[in-house]
Amino acid sequence: MAGVEAVPDVPTCRICRSEEEPGMPLYRPCRCSGSIQYCHQDCLVQWLQHSQKKYCELCNYSFVFHKRYTHSMPDGTLPVWLYLRYFSWRATQLVTYVLRAATVAFAWLLLVPYTTYRVWCMYFNVGDRIADAVLGTHIFADGASASAPWPALAWSSPKALVASCVPLARRVLDELTEHWLTSVIVTGGVILSFVAVVLLREWVLQHFHEPPEAALDDDAPPAEDAAHERMRAAALATAQARAEHMLAADPAQLAYDDLARAAQERAPAAAAAELRRELAAAHDALQQGMRARADAFVPPADDDEAWTDEASEPHASDDDWVDESDSDAPPPAPAPVPAPAPPPPPPPRELDDEDEEEFGWEDDAQDAEHFAEDIEAVLEAVGLHGPFLNFLQTLALVQALAVSVITVFVALPYCVGRLLGFRVLDVVLLPAQALRRVTDPVFELVLGVLLAPVRWAVPAPAPTAPTAPVAWPRVEAGALDGVRAAYIAPAARAVQRTGARVVGAAFGLQAHTRGRAVWERVLCVALGHVYALLVLAVEAYGGAWLHGVPMHWARVLLRQYAQVVKVLVFSVIDLVLFPLFCGVLLDWCLFPLFPGASVRRLAGEALAAPFTFAVCRWTSGTVYMFHFAQFLSAIRSVVRPGVMCWMRDASDPDFHPIREILETPSLLQLRRIGDSVVMYGAVLILVFGTGLRTAGAVLPGVLPLRWHPQSPVLHAPLDLLLVHFGLRLAVKRTRLAHHARRAFRRWWIAAAKRLRLSAFLMGDEQPDERGYVPHAWLDAVRHFVWPRADLDRDARFVHNGGYARVPADDHPAPDARLVIPTNAAGVPIDAEAQKAFDEQQASLAKMKDKAAYTIVYLPPHLRRRIVALLVMLWLSSSAVSVAALVAPLLLGRALAYAAGLRDVHDTYTVALGVAAVVAACLVRHCAAQLAMPGDARATRAGAIAGRVAYVLAAFGTLVPLLVGAVLHQYVVPTPRTQDGVPQLNVFHAWALGVVAMNCALLTVLMVRPDDYPMLWDAYDFLQHGRIWRIHVRHATHAALLPMLALLVPALVAPYVVAGTVLACTGQWDAPADVQQRVLCAANAVVVVGAAGAAVVRIVPQRLGLWTSVLRDELFLESTELCNYHEHLDEKPLDHYGPLPDRIARG
Repeated sequence: MAGVEAVPDVPTCRICRSEEEPGMPLYRPCRCSGSIQYCHQDCLVQWLQHSQKKYCELCNYSFVFHKRYTHSMPDGTLPVWLYLRYFSWRATQLVTYVLRAATVAFAWLLLVPYTTYRVWCMYFNVGDRIADAVLGTHIFADGASASAPWPALAWSSPKALVASCVPLARRVLDELTEHWLTSVIVTGGVILSFVAVVLLREWVLQHFHEPPEAALDDDAPPAEDAAHERMRAAALATAQARAEHMLAADPAQLAYDDLARAAQERAPAAAAAELRRELAAAHDALQQGMRARADAFVPPADDDEAWTDEASEPHASDDDWVDESDSDAPPPAPAPVPAPAPPPPPPPRELDDEDEEEFGWEDDAQDAEHFAEDIEAVLEAVGLHGPFLNFLQTLALVQALAVSVITVFVALPYCVGRLLGFRVLDVVLLPAQALRRVTDPVFELVLGVLLAPVRWAVPAPAPTAPTAPVAWPRVEAGALDGVRAAYIAPAARAVQRTGARVVGAAFGLQAHTRGRAVWERVLCVALGHVYALLVLAVEAYGGAWLHGVPMHWARVLLRQYAQVVKVLVFSVIDLVLFPLFCGVLLDWCLFPLFPGASVRRLAGEALAAPFTFAVCRWTSGTVYMFHFAQFLSAIRSVVRPGVMCWMRDASDPDFHPIREILETPSLLQLRRIGDSVVMYGAVLILVFGTGLRTAGAVLPGVLPLRWHPQSPVLHAPLDLLLVHFGLRLAVKRTRLAHHARRAFRRWWIAAAKRLRLSAFLMGDEQPDERGYVPHAWLDAVRHFVWPRADLDRDARFVHNGGYARVPADDHPAPDARLVIPTNAAGVPIDAEAQKAFDEQQASLAKMKDKAAYTIVYLPPHLRRRIVALLVMLWLSSSAVSVAALVAPLLLGRALAYAAGLRDVHDTYTVALGVAAVVAACLVRHCAAQLAMPGDARATRAGAIAGRVAYVLAAFGTLVPLLVGAVLHQYVVPTPRTQDGVPQLNVFHAWALGVVAMNCALLTVLMVRPDDYPMLWDAYDFLQHGRIWRIHVRHATHAALLPMLALLVPALVAPYVVAGTVLACTGQWDAPADVQQRVLCAANAVVVVGAAGAAVVRIVPQRLGLWTSVLRDELFLESTELCNYHEHLDEKPLDHYGPLPDRIARG
């Protein structure tokens, strides 16, 4: 405001927001400015103790403290016993941490999986024994494997005790690790499944509303409906009265009444008068404020919606929560007097630079500290950090959780499925049968005791002669023999065969519920869950009549249970079974590539190693599905929006697979999965199956491939290194994806033009396609293959086809036709089209985001043209796929044959052919670039070639070779001849050096990401294939020369030492084995010397650090925070530094 003087900003602490006080000055400890530049020392120390950081989280400046020590601190070096005590303390800490890490690793990696697996097996054995006891069957084999006896401990002497403990420890270790992989898989699967189910339930509860209560009470007794109606009417009347009271009352009076009521309830009687006076003053101030706001803000006269109760406004997202009986209630009465509208919010205050820093000083450091916080949370969760009691509690909680999940979701359903199997009608008889297992022995025992006197008193009956069978007169039925033989006997045999098959299938399924295979146990668990769902369904829908009360809990549990089971089943189908099917079908399609491939061999592999077979086929099927999805995305990116609206877009941000599974009926979901199976399988068979078999028939001798993966051409893994490092760079630099997209778009444009579908497919209106020029059949074929302009086209052009209303985006109106015939103006051409248009408009009216439609030209015989387009796409895809394999294969085989290589593994020949094609294209491109006019272009190309050659020669050849030679010299054993002379393979050394350099680069970037920016630049250039962007001079001075100065002496020094020793001892002409022993000793001497030099360099640094820590721990008296602008260069550095650990620990 103009007449108000600006109030000067008073410095405040950025932590407690207090000003400077006597004895509590404000400091500026870092580079931050604005309102966050000052803080109190105590506030900053408390924050640093909480965050365990010693630097500013905004500007990354390390806080500096002036340390004041006691007068008893000795000058210079501290006494030796202090260093020894500190060393023993750190050693104790290290040993304690190692023991804790070993305990944590033992608990999580051995104890928990072992216990879970034992409980898992115990539950299955208990379920089998329960089924055996109730049903009277024998599931267990008699020859159960007995465990080996545990060794007995001998306590006679310590030696005997140690000798007895060793086998015991070995037995315990063998017991814990016998089924370790299986136990880890079971434990991880149980925990992950439970977490997934809990997260799924929470997601469903947050995103899907429960159905209204009226729908839940359909089967409730009629007496409860009247009570619910009365309760709803009373609640509605109360709400209306409260709304009218709120509209008619004065807001200030309401506030005064609320304050007075609160005062009467909470204030004591002695302070009532004083509190009433304060309330009266507050009431007067509130009245003045209301009058001032009423004068300042004049509301519109017709604004009746300002005070409308928000709870009474229906929302689109809350339709499921609206009570169905509310539609018959009368509308609420309108307000008698229009209430004033609430004042608008004050305009947002403009923020200056200081405010921006104040609001952002915490947000800017979130990314930097999130990683450390996450690591700390993970370490504390597993038990490496934090109290040990928390680790024990977490361990017990996880173990109890695993056992509970197995009990509820596996053991109980398994018992139920094992008992009942597929005998649904035996459910009623099973309780009586189980009861008879207990009552029959007791009843027989009681009868035996009671009837013992009668058995002694009554004599046994005398044996009687066998009764002769009664001879019934034979009825002659000769007249019916012909009818029986002609009609009754065949029908009876057919019924008997059908019944035998049904009974056999039923007994076969029932027999599988008695087996012990993995899939049979899974079947029993699934049956148990099915029976649980049936019981919940009976309780949910019949509980009101069976028990007399509505079973809401059963319906809620049934709904959630069914949702989880539905999501689980369809997720398994989509993520496991579907990729497995695609992988197996892909194997069948690729049979022509491999010699000896057949269905019998594929089945043999599945039976011999089912897990490996399933994992490999699942992986290949997943890769195929991913590439097919990419192919569909490429089509969607080329064609006009709306052409692919009939197929779901996997990249749509609004698409959620779990929501689709929950919202779509199961039968519709199964039909969609079936359609996907047909489409994916048809593409596999048509493109790969028929294409490869056609190529094998047309080009004999090309297929199958020469498959010798165990016979490499080179002994060094150069091929693997080239694939790992060179393939990615080659793909990026050749821009295969870019060229493929361009070719793909050109193909679609050409295909649409030849089929007169440019308007429909590409959105490109072509007047030439709205008719045709009559041709003879040979001219028509020639015109289709090579379209060209006709001289008399205008005289003979015949218009045909029509227009249609089609979707213009990928979200059309549901339950409506996609193509509606119209005229050029968009008006339907007939009654059927008008009806479809009206249905489409009605569906659009229900949509929140209206779908877009457009009018395009459609040629006649649209379905035939679509079929022709699919056939052209199939033939083109097959030709490209086969050509991409056969052309490099033939070229590579020709080059290998020219080089004198016979019967080479075809992976090498294909790679050789691809490399030849890429090299030819590269030479052509370079020649075209150099042929262009301009000296600057040629100079730049020469400079780039020189930089690339220098970088490859220095960092791609020389340095890896030296690194590999040094590793072979000191670490990796080198193959030797019979005389003991080492044979160093240059290719092996280079390959080892490349791998070692790559691992070292990644390790340095991961451990010290902020210390070497040049390495990050080099890594980015390597990843993107821009080697020429590396600064040659800087790389030479900062990396190449130091590495050469380190590697060359390390490689030469052992030979110098060995040569000196041999020359001094006069054994220069000693045998090779003697020279090798001397060289090995020289290697040890060089390693010891390097280690000693490192110790001499590191020990003083560590002693200096220990000295600073000991001074802070033993002799520190006080600390004072230093300001950022203070000059610390002229002050002793040993009295200035970060916050001491003693204070940081609190």
